[in-house]
Amino acid sequence: MNILDVIASILAMENVFLGVLPESPNTLIVLAEYAGASSEAFFDRTERPQAIQARCRALDSNTAYQAAVAVQSRLDRYVGQGIVIRQTTPVLDIGQDTKGRREYTVNFKIDYTGG
Repeated sequence: MNILDVIASILAMENVFLGVLPESPNTLIVLAEYAGASSEAFFDRTERPQAIQARCRALDSNTAYQAAVAVQSRLDRYVGQGIVIRQTTPVLDIGQDTKGRREYTVNFKIDYTGG
């Protein structure tokens, strides 16, 4: 199971898509992974933290915002399944798409605990 599958299982929310932003449905959450911005040195190797972005879209601003807040509350400071999740950005309004659907995003750092 890759990290996006793990995050989706933690969220346990409807209309969650992994790594792709489909044209429909109007209300959805997209999870995407990317390399973390900073490196941390541990003994003889460097760890690059993994990061996740949750992008929430809906026809109205309040629904999109509340979805992002729900993602934030379920993921921030999550500990389990061998990972620790920490929020790295506030919930941010990133505007709207060409169909007028509002979008919010929130980002997280994933650390592996080895457990």
